[in-house]
Amino acid sequence: MRRRVVFPYISTYLSFREIPILLDLLDEVRAAERLAEVLLVDGSGILHHRHAGIASHLGVVASVPTIGVTKSPNVSLASNGQGSGGGMGTGSGGGL
Repeated sequence: MRRRVVFPYISTYLSFREIPILLDLLDEVRAAERLAEVLLVDGSGILHHRHAGIASHLGVVASVPTIGVTKSPNVSLASNGQGSGGGMGTGSGGGL
């Protein structure tokens, strides 16, 4: 799938850049009846510093359960006691 990216890269605003593309992809996967019960998303879920990273955002707008998987821990959350900083959070879609 190819699609032009219209939103510029801005740190912490990944959802606004990538969600439109991911939604198109999910439409294709649904049409082929190949959608998994839970989606692993390359990005934060609720451990995003605004508590709504791309995994949470995708889960809500696509109505699917998501799990955010990050490459590194969110040090700001770990240092102030708000999270484990383990780099993994769950999205809100579909009850997860």
